Amino acid sequence: MALCLKFTCFGKSVYLITDSEDIYNYYHKHIFPDSNDPVSFIDDLFPGINISEYKDKTVLKDYVVCFCHCGIKFHHIDAENNFAVISTDKEELNIRDVNVLLSTIISKKLNLIGKSFLHCAVIEKNGEATVLLGGMGAGKTSLAVYLCRYFNYRLLCNDHAIVGIENTDIPYVYSGTLKTTLRPGAVELVVPELTDYVPKFMMNDLWKTQFELNEYFDALGIKTTTEITEIKHIFFVKVDKNLSCQCNKIFFKKNFSRPLLELHNYLGEFTRSNGKFLFGINEILPSFDDNATNNFRKKFSQCLIANANFYDVCGNINYVASSITKLY
Repeated sequence: MALCLKFTCFGKSVYLITDSEDIYNYYHKHIFPDSNDPVSFIDDLFPGINISEYKDKTVLKDYVVCFCHCGIKFHHIDAENNFAVISTDKEELNIRDVNVLLSTIISKKLNLIGKSFLHCAVIEKNGEATVLLGGMGAGKTSLAVYLCRYFNYRLLCNDHAIVGIENTDIPYVYSGTLKTTLRPGAVELVVPELTDYVPKFMMNDLWKTQFELNEYFDALGIKTTTEITEIKHIFFVKVDKNLSCQCNKIFFKKNFSRPLLELHNYLGEFTRSNGKFLFGINEILPSFDDNATNNFRKKFSQCLIANANFYDVCGNINYVASSITKLY
């Protein structure tokens, strides 16, 4: 029996059709299939997403089909009509691939209304958003928590934000994920009083497991916000006590530059796409990107460059945090 769900984000919808109750329950009921490798629930990955049952099965485009019981193995992507089909054995399915496909189609549709996903952390103060960019392990979350705790910022986004352009070409953060986790090694650095609350098995590997902080926010004095906020400052960050402390303002020249390239990459990172290929978990697939998608990334990058201050900053967390707070 085909099960169908509707994913809506800022008025744009994508559909999931599946013959697997496990897939349906993961997205709709927050019940994760039996697995030794659980992933985060969709609400923690997609900011501003609403999921509902969809009774009308007449879906012609903007959908993902995931078959786990038909006995045939294949993948198919139609970028022009925005649909994808995954057919595989239940045991071989990686639900992250379904997340990637859904997020890619949603992102493409959001681009049509001037919005995009961005992998980042975002803090807010005095009605201004500061966006923290960096690769995995760069210290974005640790830095955001540190600034919210000690410098009276509010947390707007921990990992994935929806950003975009208003009619006046002003860049905003519209929504962000707020579930916040730290690696145990970072807990010792940023919120050491919580070290005793970290399960012992996590302490065996300080930099691979994740400890959730949200239930301790009130005790730590960490405030969050869901307000739509104008982007004023953007930092490429690398928090590492072994790095020499440096903070440099970035001035964009007419030629293509390393910071601009990084900005383009971060705009495509959530959807694991680089314009030509879609990087699934187990294989490389054709990309959903088209000229409109690439043109939006270019326009949004140019809008950020025109309206926000850019900085490169690295060093220990105290130095990086103080460099950011000097702007206020």
